[in-house]
Formats: sequence, C-alpha cells, structure tokens
Amino acid sequence: MDGLAALDYLAASGEVDADRMAIVGWSTGGAMGATAAGRTDHDLDAVALWAPGRQSGVGDDPASRSGIRAGLRRLS
Repeated sequence: MDGLAALDYLAASGEVDADRMAIVGWSTGGAMGATAAGRTDHDLDAVALWAPGRQSGVGDDPASRSGIRAGLRRLS
C-alpha cells in the first residue's frame, strides 16, 4: 500500500518528526487512510478522515473491510 510506504519513507528520511506523523484522507483516501492506520507499525499522532467513502470497490473485499475496522479501532 502506497500510504504505508510513504509513512516508512517519511519516518526514515529525518525530514519529519516520526513521533508526530498523521494521516489525512478524503473519500476513498479516507477509507485507505483508515486501512493504513490499522496496518502501520508507526504510532500516529492523528488521523483525520473526511467522508471515508466506498468508491471503485474500496472496502468490497473482506481484507479491506477488516483493515478499515482495525484502523478505526486504533483511533479509539
């Protein structure tokens, strides 16, 4: 998943504070952001999801649904 690779890259780059990373997503990006939040090994400082929608099959398969649920559980 590109979002996970981006978090890994940013954390390793030294250009950002790896202890203060966040995910922001809108629509399909919101659904993917929830999935990334559930799968990353990084401790995220925040996750902001606007209208995490279901487009183009995102969330149709059981793996995506469980990833989205896991991401949302980590936020509580």
